[in-house]
Amino acid sequence: ERGVTIVQDEETHTREDSSSSSPDALDRCMMAACNRGVLPVVSTLADLGVPIRGEYLRVAAASLANDALRVVQCLIANGADVSQPSEAGTLPTHVAAARGHSSILAELLAAGAPPGAKDGDKQTILHLAARSEDAETIRVAANACKDLKTRAGGLEAWDRWKRTAASWALHSGSIEALQILRAAGAKLNNLE
Repeated sequence: ERGVTIVQDEETHTREDSSSSSPDALDRCMMAACNRGVLPVVSTLADLGVPIRGEYLRVAAASLANDALRVVQCLIANGADVSQPSEAGTLPTHVAAARGHSSILAELLAAGAPPGAKDGDKQTILHLAARSEDAETIRVAANACKDLKTRAGGLEAWDRWKRTAASWALHSGSIEALQILRAAGAKLNNLE
């Protein structure tokens, strides 16, 4: 199997075997490195000028690797657009919230990702965090959304199933999630 060989010396990065370093090969290499949380490869490819696409950030936000947060930080530092959605409208913040990655979600929000953005199912990061049942992720999302109006993705925003984040927490039976949402200001009196 042919791959991209990257030789690194003290000051420069060079590519060898130009026949295998096509944009598609570099793209596949970057996708795999983001998925596996291989920070040295992501950093080296970024240094070599591989264009940083939003898809890389969504893949890194979903990664279960130990270095996923550092990969996300590297991508952001190299110009990744934290607001670039997939074709389905999914942002990296949606992915991080759904996976229960509180530190990645916080990093993306700090980099300017819109907290109230809705995906293709009209779910915000708060809906997805509540569904993840990770308490810290719910806290991060609730704090990011608590000052937003309902139509702008606030605490009472409905998804396509007409559920709020609190409805999802109730549906999963998560008392802790309901407590976090109530503390942030969510209304719990009209739940299903």
